[in-house]
Order: sequence, then structure tokens, then C-alpha cells
Amino acid sequence: MGRIFGGKCPCCGYKQQFYLEGGLMSVNLQMSAGVLPEEEQKILYGMMESREVAGYHVENYIAECVDCHRMEGRTLIQIEDQDGRQHILGQKCSQCGKKMKVYWENVGAEITCPECSEGVLIFEEEGLWD
Repeated sequence: MGRIFGGKCPCCGYKQQFYLEGGLMSVNLQMSAGVLPEEEQKILYGMMESREVAGYHVENYIAECVDCHRMEGRTLIQIEDQDGRQHILGQKCSQCGKKMKVYWENVGAEITCPECSEGVLIFEEEGLWD
């Protein structure tokens, strides 16, 4: 079960809600693949068909686009292949398609407000999701 956090800027009042961690979908790789862009789904399904996937982890993280500064809760799929290499899928911004910076610590990270660029977001747990 995942947790919902609200991030608020103490300087400008900007607010955003993030659905973080993992829900029931995270235990099924094929179901989780549905959140990825089509090109990444093809990569993942190809790896699954050729039995390259040795392990995986699916979880939602806070991510910020380094180009357009959009902040989102992103579902990331981390794949370990049979050779021990790590592959991360789901890092593309839904607005501009650029690679996003992932805050792996989620609400433990010091995240500057994307609106005013002055305050640091303060997070509070607001509920659960699945």
C-alpha cells in the first residue's frame, strides 16, 4: 500500500499532492508496465519475452523535470537483467519528454519549490492509496 503526501511551500503557498511508494500493482510487472510510455513498454516486454529480467522493483517517487520544472509522482520500474545491469524505466516527463531528476529519498529530500524557487517543500502525510 502506498502513501499520499502533500507538499507545501512555506514561501508562496504552492501545494501539490504525491502518490508515493507502491500499491498492489507493484507486485505484477506486466500490470506495472502499463504506466510507461509506449516505447518503454516495448523495451520492457522485449526483456520479459527474452527472459532477460532477473529481478525488478516498482515504486512511485517524486521527480522533477530539469527542462520544464514540472514536478510529478512517477512510477519507476527498476529492472535488473541477467548480467546484473540496472535499467530504470519511467523517468521521462509527461509534459516535455525529457529525463526527470528523481528524488530517491521522496519526502526526505530537500526539494525547492518549483513555483517560486525560494522555499523548500514541507511534506505531510494525507492518506493511503492502492
